[in-house]
Amino acid sequence: MWAALAARKLGRPVTLALARPLMANNTAHWPATIQRIRIGATPDGRIIALGHKSWSGDLPGGGPETAVQQTRLLYAGANRMTGLRLAELDLPEGNTMRAPGLMALEIAMDEMVDKLSLDLVQFRILNDTQVDPEDPSRPFSQRQLVQCTRLSRRLA
Repeated sequence: MWAALAARKLGRPVTLALARPLMANNTAHWPATIQRIRIGATPDGRIIALGHKSWSGDLPGGGPETAVQQTRLLYAGANRMTGLRLAELDLPEGNTMRAPGLMALEIAMDEMVDKLSLDLVQFRILNDTQVDPEDPSRPFSQRQLVQCTRLSRRLA
């Protein structure tokens, strides 16, 4: 906000640089999360159960880190459970940064691939969906996860 006010006053772009000790006190941060992900799948790799809970901390009146949002939309699976929990802490405001839930979900997917001895790309393609997994009557307007996954295989 300081940079925006100064830029408006001066009529030109302004850069604000904070000393490292001020960063934690004067900017938002990625709140720590504790996440638990459970995946149940058939021997051929079809996901039949998916659970993801996340605990995070924020200042009073703040909200939890939205770490489970990707799990709610990314892969198919009939039996689903997601949950967010918040611990109120005396810390600067927490804010969503760099998708910690997606990283945790993809690690869990890789671990399931290892347990089932399947190909990681085929496992993801098998569990792709063209509709909202929590509301199958709601199709996605655009979804290119399979194409993206196949492209990543070719580029690797």
